[in-house]
Amino acid sequence: MTAANLPPITWHIGDYEIESLCSAKDKYSIERLFSAVESHDVTVVKTFTNEQLRNLCRIRRLFHSEWSAPAEEKQTAYQRACFLGYTDIVQCMLEAGIRVDQEFTPVFHGVSASGGTRDIQRSAFMFACHSGSVTTIRALLQAVSSDYAEHYKCRNRIATCSSSFAKQYLIPQGSWVEESLNKCSLDQSSSIANSFELVFPIHFAIAQDNLEMARQIVTSSNNELDTHNSWKPVQHGGFTPLHIACLFNRSVAMVELLLSLGEGGGNPLLQTSNEGMFADQMASDRTLIKYLRPKRFCLTAAMERERLNDLEEMQSGKPYEIFIRPLSGQTLTLTVTGHTTTAELGAYFQNECGIPLERQKLLFKGQPIPTCGEILPLVHYSIKKDSVLGIIWRNPK
Repeated sequence: MTAANLPPITWHIGDYEIESLCSAKDKYSIERLFSAVESHDVTVVKTFTNEQLRNLCRIRRLFHSEWSAPAEEKQTAYQRACFLGYTDIVQCMLEAGIRVDQEFTPVFHGVSASGGTRDIQRSAFMFACHSGSVTTIRALLQAVSSDYAEHYKCRNRIATCSSSFAKQYLIPQGSWVEESLNKCSLDQSSSIANSFELVFPIHFAIAQDNLEMARQIVTSSNNELDTHNSWKPVQHGGFTPLHIACLFNRSVAMVELLLSLGEGGGNPLLQTSNEGMFADQMASDRTLIKYLRPKRFCLTAAMERERLNDLEEMQSGKPYEIFIRPLSGQTLTLTVTGHTTTAELGAYFQNECGIPLERQKLLFKGQPIPTCGEILPLVHYSIKKDSVLGIIWRNPK
């Protein structure tokens, strides 16, 4: 829900949650500040001293919000200004010393989000992204531009919204996608965690078809495109940002931006949803399909050629190097062939470190590789040149 169609706001002093050292005599100031924010009256906001603003902006009150479940959540006056996209008021508060990406452990009205852990809160930057105000987003990012860690944290801040909000605002309505989300709707027997979706700022840019906002979100503090991000797929559908862009049939420019970033799970063109669908298979716009599908086919063909070349190299018996990385200590470099067995690797580690085979566990790409019992060559596990294996071991009882 945007600032333009928000319902009328009425509240009482009892609706406030005091989280600062404000005394009872400050209640009038609290209401005056919230009223000024709601009416976009920057003149009133400027009458407060910096110290007053810092204290008053630590106080939250309940607002109607489809973001949470049920439909109320707590916001500070600063977060509210970010949500409404009132950049001039936000700037006043920033100059007073309010923390740029102000956050609180979320407790929705009557419902605590997964115990209120710090990993799923809705911070000020997420409120700004909800507003769709590029000027507000830019102001927040400029305020932390000198601190790469904070800048990155803002742009990649995770938040938790209700599945109903995700279906209504972040996923195209009327699409078959809703069916997979409806399967996870909250009922009497499901846990409360299953009624929430994990979202990132980029989801708002895609849903609002705001290319400039998307560029702000993916630009690093040195004004260059930051290809590293920590996005995760939308939980109940497994949709990456590229999936969502295709579901919305966004512009090629938006899709190109997402392709240039990549994701933690690999190339977004090759990532599938929970239903096993590639992003291009979710688009209905022919221009978008013609742009994406050949790229996926070319990428898949190139990966298959590389796989066959690696297989031929490993089967040839030529030596190559791999690395074994224990949890502690130095990484070991081993010269092997594709016919070397995992048991031989275990024996080498036993000789070097004195750890018996039965207490070892090799790991490759997160999967265990046996070093005793079933003996298979490295080519079976596609352990090729420069592969990195982990190793852990049990201590004797």
